[in-house]
Amino acid sequence: MSRKVTITLIVRLEDTLPKKTAAEIVAEIKRLQAQRKLIPVLTLLGDDNLEALDAQVKVLIERMSEKSIWNYWHDEVIDQRVRYNAMLAYWWMTGFENESPADGWIEVIT
Repeated sequence: MSRKVTITLIVRLEDTLPKKTAAEIVAEIKRLQAQRKLIPVLTLLGDDNLEALDAQVKVLIERMSEKSIWNYWHDEVIDQRVRYNAMLAYWWMTGFENESPADGWIEVIT
């Protein structure tokens, strides 16, 4: 007696995207750290640019997961902008986003 076996393969989208290499991540961290001296401390609305940029650096240095980002910046109101910037770094690092975090700050600098 033969049995037919069906195997279902589940592939997560993030597993198919080209992730950044360690060298690319290190280069991006250096770019962000260099930009830190050039961006205004506060936005026109009073939000802290440096806190947002530092969040991106933290994500890249620690290779934080999406869950760890949400756990670290968990306050829905206070942490919203900082968490969003942290997620931009995560999305770039994991291949979801093409624009690098440092490229996102260029318009603030110029």
